[in-house]
Amino acid sequence: MIVAPDPLRQWAADALHAVGAPRHTAARVADSLLESELRGYASHGLQRLPAYLRSMRDHTIDPHATPVIEGDDAPATLRIDGRRAFGQLSAAFAAEELIPRAHQYGVSAATIRRCGHTGRLGEYTGMLADAGLIGFATSNSEPWVSGPAGGPRLLGPNPLSWAVPGSPPVVVDFATSATAVGRVAGALARGEPLAAGMLRDRDGRPSEDPADLFTGGALRPAAGAKGFGLAVIADILGGILSGSRSGSDPDYDGSHGTFLLALDISAFLDPAEVIRQIEELRVRLAEAAADLPGARAARSRHAMLKTGIELPPATLENLDRIAAELGVARLPRMDTANGRP
Repeated sequence: MIVAPDPLRQWAADALHAVGAPRHTAARVADSLLESELRGYASHGLQRLPAYLRSMRDHTIDPHATPVIEGDDAPATLRIDGRRAFGQLSAAFAAEELIPRAHQYGVSAATIRRCGHTGRLGEYTGMLADAGLIGFATSNSEPWVSGPAGGPRLLGPNPLSWAVPGSPPVVVDFATSATAVGRVAGALARGEPLAAGMLRDRDGRPSEDPADLFTGGALRPAAGAKGFGLAVIADILGGILSGSRSGSDPDYDGSHGTFLLALDISAFLDPAEVIRQIEELRVRLAEAAADLPGARAARSRHAMLKTGIELPPATLENLDRIAAELGVARLPRMDTANGRP
């Protein structure tokens, strides 16, 4: 079924507000979910809403909390306490604080502890790129991923994102596991198998059944030891450096410890020259039928703003059930014959 972007944003905000999120917070999180859908990251879109609502109910997320700066003794670095607010608020707050510092000092960095699930890290590195900066972000989470040779879960999917100014910005954003947990959950909801090489069952055997992840199995690291190495770095920067601890630590607090870095291009080279060379690179890649990272997501967003967003039946059924439970209107479908909701 097809849904129009604006009604989807408003419906998600209404659902979050119905469970206790203030209107401005609900709107910010709904914007993040919508942007993920528009850019083709359904695993971080409306599929995440039920988990956010559960987290508010069990007090894992405090919808009234706002992040605060714990320490900025060094002018270009920040230690932020997310205070278990929505991760979207904490990560955006960090990015906004880093922008003026990077322009002033050439580089700035922040850690966030007690950070909720942030959604796409590319959303925040993209904020830095839109401000003319090069952005990097990474975070850790509870273990879902085994070592390269198998065995128990050791690390989270621990995503990484880079973004560089451009038109559109160059954005790299990926999990260090073979696939994201949300994509596995989406495949399970649709009744589809996974591609080979992504998952092991609880006995350590290769599996293509997404249900195996949720019955004691483990994701495999992307590209074997290479992805596992990146996951370890994410665990150190996002988890240990922020004070959230490693996802494998018995005292890990369950949050998504996050690290962000911003670089001012002008501290190294004339920004106009960097952008010029990036655009030349874009042309060379296009001649070889390749894209700069982020271009496909930008095209997806442009198209879906016009045509609407297709949600899988299982996701719509889940959202309709939530609407009935919360006493809010059902998410309106789009009339594809005339392009109106």
